[in-house]
Amino acid sequence: MNRLPLCLLAAALSLSSPSGVVRASEPLAAATSVPASTNSAPQRLLTRGTPAPSFSVVGANGETIRLSDFSGKILILDVSATWCGPCQAAMPNNDRIARKYRDQGVVLLGVTADDTRANYDGWIKRNAAKYAFNMAFDPAGRDGWNTSIFHTAYQITSFPTIYVIGRDGKIIETLTGGGPGDDFRLEYALARAGAKVDLASLPPESARDLTASQPAPKGGAGPQPSGGSFTPERLGGVTRGTPIKDFSVLTSSGGTVRLSEFRSHPVLLHFNTAKGPQAWVGKLAQTYAAQGLQTLVVFSATEKAEFERWVAENPAPPFSVAWDPAGKAWTDNLTNTVFGVGMYPVTAVIDAEGKLWSGAIGMSAKVQTMTYSMLARNGIQLTDEHFEALVAAGGALPARGTVAR
Repeated sequence: MNRLPLCLLAAALSLSSPSGVVRASEPLAAATSVPASTNSAPQRLLTRGTPAPSFSVVGANGETIRLSDFSGKILILDVSATWCGPCQAAMPNNDRIARKYRDQGVVLLGVTADDTRANYDGWIKRNAAKYAFNMAFDPAGRDGWNTSIFHTAYQITSFPTIYVIGRDGKIIETLTGGGPGDDFRLEYALARAGAKVDLASLPPESARDLTASQPAPKGGAGPQPSGGSFTPERLGGVTRGTPIKDFSVLTSSGGTVRLSEFRSHPVLLHFNTAKGPQAWVGKLAQTYAAQGLQTLVVFSATEKAEFERWVAENPAPPFSVAWDPAGKAWTDNLTNTVFGVGMYPVTAVIDAEGKLWSGAIGMSAKVQTMTYSMLARNGIQLTDEHFEALVAAGGALPARGTVAR
């Protein structure tokens, strides 16, 4: 299966501790932090009592934000990236804490680091209104991460990393790792910084094992059929027969297109990363277009420049091609928000009424034959070659047209 960077799923699932860190498009069960893009050896994070190094970051409106702006306050400094899944999953909890303790002079400042300005701007557009904390941008960007103050002085090598800085400007606590659900470590740190925290209402401080408590990925470990069917009854969090929530993506010409525009005929929907779609997707689109099959290929977890490069190299694909404007912000990608899936490529067939028929994750030969079955069950008359491949894979009976589910 394909992720960022490319890796076998088995390797991803073998990681069992925060020391085995992985990129954001892996299942969150594999790790609670992800590495920054540096090849340097891990450094020792700043210890309690160390004066916090001065920094300057850029706010959403271009304003300069400095550490000195928070003098006399308790500052929660959350350094993360848009491509970091555990970071994004932890933000609702961070927001809960920011709202709960702001009357005590507690301020949460998020910093997008080791990332592009375009990704940051996209995050602000999609998320800023729903959170009570400010998210700023590290002007060192992605290319300058090795010289960033957060790498060189704060000694951060993985995301998310949170520093709690006291009213006197000294480090109170350092926390690493993140994920979904309530993480009470931060509230214990705030208590040590002098905030009034009802500790009696919280679980014991050592109760939360971050790695063990991560949920399994919604999409499961791969294209596993359920109930003996050849094609799964579910794709991620969506069950067969469920209307697919409409969404819009950006076309290669800069316009937008909505999934609902493909109604009245079955749709072959394929999500891929910057490497492009599987070769067989184009062949299917070409072979069955005359029967009314519509094919939409969406570049997900991909920078816009990478999408544009592929389009320039492939000027006349036999399918509609578009880009998910969430870019590499995995938790905002359509695969996650619509299907609850965090691995690539993802292939699905949507029926003529806009409902999910089935889908699969991965690039194996079985996914290809499963797609033959999905198409046949939606009125596509398979070629002899594809029908025979489906029979050989156990997905159809020998009699022509009796395609298994």
